Amino acid sequence: MKGQNKIYLASGSPRRRELLRFVFEDFLILVPDFNESLQGGEKPLDYVSRMSEGKARAFVAEFRDLLNDGDIFIAADTIVCQGDEIFGKPQSHSEAFSVLRKLQGCKHVVMTSVTIGTVKGDSICFESFYSETKVYFRCLSESEILSYLETDEPWDKAGSYGIQGKASIFVKKIEGSYHNVMGLPVAEIAAWNQKIRKF
Repeated sequence: MKGQNKIYLASGSPRRRELLRFVFEDFLILVPDFNESLQGGEKPLDYVSRMSEGKARAFVAEFRDLLNDGDIFIAADTIVCQGDEIFGKPQSHSEAFSVLRKLQGCKHVVMTSVTIGTVKGDSICFESFYSETKVYFRCLSESEILSYLETDEPWDKAGSYGIQGKASIFVKKIEGSYHNVMGLPVAEIAAWNQKIRKF
């Protein structure tokens, strides 16, 4: 890092931690407390944008005393959707099975919204953007889905699968960023860093 400026990742996701290391060698992790409940009738892009911005503002509310001029922090949220139906992290075996049944043989969309905060004196400057990837699953048998649910992969992932793991064999093709499906569009973050910041 340049000087004493710090970079914070406002997420406990091990995948985001792994991906952010492609852009920044050194960063700290602080996870704010934030309610991720879906509001009635909320559209996917509205929801995912509200999540990343809300996490960023919750980060400031909780950790403002730790931030100094020039520090930046990165918050993000990822969802899987088909049309206006949003699939978050599954809460049960039956929910994960139902989601994967809906995704098999079809196209779905993975959206990640990123909000970056920059400390400028007593102020915080927020900038948000989002990345969208289309993912096409091949047709899956019930036994394939049940076998996948016996692994530990589905339970902490939006859409009940991880593209970087055993579910990679479900994917026929993608259109857009692979890393976005994992949870963080690192190319966009690297482009932001080249344009705005010099570390």
